[in-house]
Amino acid sequence: MSIIPGGKMKRGFSGVTKNFSVLIIGQTIYKVCSFVIMMIIARFLGPEDFGRFSYGLSFVWIFLFLADFGLTDLFIRDVAANKALLEKYANNIFALKIIMGVVSYLVIFLMGFSLSSDPIKFIIILILGASVIMDSFSCFLRSIFSIAERMEYQAFLMVIEAFIELGLFIFVLFHSMSLTKVILVAVILLISSSLNNVINFHFFLKFYKKIRLEWDFAFWKKKLLAGFPFMLIYILGLINLKVDIIIVSRMLGDRAAGLINSDFKLLEQFFIVPSILSFVLLPVFSRLSVSLVKIQKLLRTFLPLMIIAGILAVVFCHIFGRTAINIVYGAEFSEAFSYFGIASWLLLPFFVKPIFEKLLFGLGREMSLCVLYFFGAVLNAVLAIILTARFGINGVLIATLTCEVLLVIICTYSYKRIYKNSLKYDGDSILVNGSLSQ
Repeated sequence: MSIIPGGKMKRGFSGVTKNFSVLIIGQTIYKVCSFVIMMIIARFLGPEDFGRFSYGLSFVWIFLFLADFGLTDLFIRDVAANKALLEKYANNIFALKIIMGVVSYLVIFLMGFSLSSDPIKFIIILILGASVIMDSFSCFLRSIFSIAERMEYQAFLMVIEAFIELGLFIFVLFHSMSLTKVILVAVILLISSSLNNVINFHFFLKFYKKIRLEWDFAFWKKKLLAGFPFMLIYILGLINLKVDIIIVSRMLGDRAAGLINSDFKLLEQFFIVPSILSFVLLPVFSRLSVSLVKIQKLLRTFLPLMIIAGILAVVFCHIFGRTAINIVYGAEFSEAFSYFGIASWLLLPFFVKPIFEKLLFGLGREMSLCVLYFFGAVLNAVLAIILTARFGINGVLIATLTCEVLLVIICTYSYKRIYKNSLKYDGDSILVNGSLSQ
């Protein structure tokens, strides 16, 4: 069954490869444009106002998870497995996200008012908060293309978003505005998010013309409970790296925190590959959850490729790391290379973990994953404190690497148990609410 008129569902290896390729191209263009935009913003604002802007952006970014509450991933997983659920899910989640957007913005307002003594910062938070909520809607609207496994539309919309934002900032460079510079930048981002939301909504309606708001409160309650683990997993994943920077800052000082953060920022550029592949595989895993044998074939194809890609990325970092640090950050960050070697080994678990994460999502094991990530975050924090006191920056990196490898091992073991259980059903298993049944 196709949810896109005139289109066919992409199947198997060729479909995943095509979707992965177009998303890589789209994401690369988006990243390049984002990098240029950040350079423009930094030069346009100067150090002090750029600091205000960065504070506001960091403050509101976490509310992207609250505004979505895991509903987008839940929508992709459940509807990809059963297309008959599309109308019920789309109409109710769209209405629910309106409510969640209002609640999120109210929380942003109250927390921003309480924590920001600077009125300019408060205004920035309010503007960027609205932008983040718009972005949450855009992510949900684009998810219909993930369900249909038509990622070329997703890639196209990402590129359009990047060009709109870049065009607006270039326009501002050549036109004087009366607004305070930092507020003007926030307003541009809000305008960009609004235009992007309109465009995404247009494409959403093009492929799903039955949208209407439904207010099934029992459904809402059920899906909010189901979506909570998805949200918590993403927050825990975010905390896992941020806590390292906080610990280093408190124990070794801001300079040490700046060095490790500069290493992490460079490594993040490699995360695009496993992130996109896992994103492409989520609807496939959901659709194939009735047959783990087929999922096993996909894993045998893509896991070795990700391991090889991770090894190549580590080698690249060891060879070109010093040059990259000098080009991006300058000579004053040259000490960061002393820790970049150990930090680069994080790429190996990071290239594999997202695949198992989305696999367990697709099989309805998100609650188990949530518990696992919680204990992983706690263990990482404890080990980081102990090892940082003894080995400095290298200690926190060793702690994080140990925990990430351990998480990959446990995720692998969890899937193998599920797969072995499925063999009792002649290779074809049906998952109902995360458990195997005939």
